[in-house]
Formats: sequence, C-alpha cells, structure tokens
Amino acid sequence: MSVRNYEMAHEYGVTPYIKPKDNAVFRLHLANAYEAHVLFAPRFPGRWSSVHHWRAKAECAIHSKRAVFGDVVRGRLRSSRMNQEICRDIVHNIRMSIMDRHGG
Repeated sequence: MSVRNYEMAHEYGVTPYIKPKDNAVFRLHLANAYEAHVLFAPRFPGRWSSVHHWRAKAECAIHSKRAVFGDVVRGRLRSSRMNQEICRDIVHNIRMSIMDRHGG
C-alpha cells in the first residue's frame, strides 16, 4: 500500500481498490491520485462494499481452482497456457453448478 505500487498498477491499466487502515489520517487537500483513490472506501461505503464483494468472490474462485487442479500450468506456448486456464475455468464453473444443484 504505497504510492509507488499504486502508480505501477495504474500504468498497467489496473484499478487498485485500497481500503485505508483504521488509523489513517487524511489531509484536507489531497496531494495526488493515490490519496484520492484511498479515500474511495470511506466516501462511498456502498460502492466500496460491492467492489470488495466481487474481489472476494474472485479470490475464492481462484483458491478453489488451485485446490482442485493444482498450481502448475503445463504448456510451452503462452497460448496453450492460456487455453489451459480457460478450460480450468469452464470445468470449475461446471463443478460449482453441479455441486450447487446436487449439494456437494
């Protein structure tokens, strides 16, 4: 949680959602985009919780995929590694649908 990390993520086109710590002190006049973005959580708590909810769901899906299929992606070409991840996503979604329907 630093200005440098925020700027690097922003350069790659990622929108970082950073929740400020409980003891954070905010200035009256914001110095940079990082401070404005960190203030997103206290200013818009409803929008923050919906964004954070989707992030938690994505992390849960990644964890369950890795628990079932393992961490290793086998493939020499980037396209074959990407296809393997897409297939894992499809199989994960099918597994979750079956488990939801039949209680697993």
